[in-house]
Amino acid sequence: MFTFLDPRVWLLALALAGVSGGLGYLKGRSDGHKLGSAEVQQRWDAIEAQRREIAAQAEQESRATERKRQEKANAAVSTATKLAHRARADADALRADNDGMRIQLDAFHRANSGRGTENTCAAADARTHAIGELLVACTTEYTEMARAAQGHLIDSLSARQAWPENKQ
Repeated sequence: MFTFLDPRVWLLALALAGVSGGLGYLKGRSDGHKLGSAEVQQRWDAIEAQRREIAAQAEQESRATERKRQEKANAAVSTATKLAHRARADADALRADNDGMRIQLDAFHRANSGRGTENTCAAADARTHAIGELLVACTTEYTEMARAAQGHLIDSLSARQAWPENKQ
């Protein structure tokens, strides 16, 4: 029979206590791990929700900035178009004035070309004709130069107006 003083009984009791304690320890650890995992998941979900909120806010701000920049660019293009129309109208008016001067000079030359030497001098006629031709040539060149300068001005103004501002 077994007695209480037998070492095998004590070893068996000690082994049962060790197994019972070990199982309790492992169960407590797994429950603690489950609680820790839920807490970590909860923290992760909160951080992810905050990240999504910040990303949505940043996207809205980015779209608003892009919208403002596009509106500014559209306004610059509209202004440039108005300036171009005004420049074209001015150029047409200048061309009409130049044509009128040219017609007047031609009429003057035709009217004075048939007269005799008593009414006009050939040198004066030639000089007037040369000055008229010079005026027409200069006007044509200045008109082309003004058209090119106006085009560059319009391009420069539209680029400057459409350029985004740095806010620092």
